[in-house]
Amino acid sequence: MADSTYRMVVASDNSDVSRKAICFAVDLCKKLAVTYELDIVYVIALNPPSNPLPGLGQLDKAANVEIQDDAKKDLVELRGFVKQFDGVVNYSLIDIKDYTHVGAILEDYTIKRAADILIVGSRNNEGLRKIILGSTSEYCVHHVKCPVIVVKHDHNEHKK
Repeated sequence: MADSTYRMVVASDNSDVSRKAICFAVDLCKKLAVTYELDIVYVIALNPPSNPLPGLGQLDKAANVEIQDDAKKDLVELRGFVKQFDGVVNYSLIDIKDYTHVGAILEDYTIKRAADILIVGSRNNEGLRKIILGSTSEYCVHHVKCPVIVVKHDHNEHKK
């Protein structure tokens, strides 16, 4: 007998738009008339170890320490944020650490979990900002095998 559980993954980096994506996923779960699993995934994308020139490997290590310290703080805040959904929906808050970029980590996770859908937030970066920072949501739309919902950041929200 096939597993009929609907598996939903929502990516979070503790930003406003990722919190909006979590709320979207929670609302969707409340509407589902099937058994579901909601994984809220916080990705810690570390710099891969490298030794191009003597001494530069220490820069990668130092950057990774800073990334992990920031992640610890974000996860504490994120745990506080998702507590409001305790008893409302069943969810798991998962943190994943790997040595590649966020999009590839999410792609791999959706495959391992046999996800039915991935929900990501988008800051709607444009121009040079998008070129420099990249776009996790765009990567996911083009590479993740399951359907992807992109929850957009509303630039007018902060003006209200």
